[in-house]
Amino acid sequence: AQSYVASAAQRDADRMARQEALAAQQREQEAYRAQREAERAARLDRLASAVRAGLRPSLHSDYNVTEVHPLHAAQTAVLRRLEADGTVLGPEECATPAQALAAITTDAAWQIHADDRGALRLGMRADFAIVDADPWTSDPAGWADIAVHETYIDGARAYSA
Repeated sequence: AQSYVASAAQRDADRMARQEALAAQQREQEAYRAQREAERAARLDRLASAVRAGLRPSLHSDYNVTEVHPLHAAQTAVLRRLEADGTVLGPEECATPAQALAAITTDAAWQIHADDRGALRLGMRADFAIVDADPWTSDPAGWADIAVHETYIDGARAYSA
């Protein structure tokens, strides 16, 4: 079963892991709500807790509510900084860069039973993007500024800037 996880407690993440549930999280909730409810907001989108519990969470947007921008979602999961003052919201919930990137690539593909994509490896489908910086080697603070020039699905160009 897939569960949308916004403010689950650690015990909930542990229970989801035991039930082999899928954890889908939306980005940027911190930026919009945290200024009013810091304690409650610190529990929002706890990617690090989900990973610690053994889940394979994904990051997504609710298109038409928030922009589709996977690298920005990953940046938010790593930094968890409030837009208003830069305060880190729930520092123990800051994902590692590898966890956040997995949540928009391999783990996102796994959640939709598309294990044949999500990474560039021999034998996998050729779904990939051409970007102007390598998120695996660059500072997460700059991920939202990485431009996507082209996107390929099954090796065919699907998008060109």
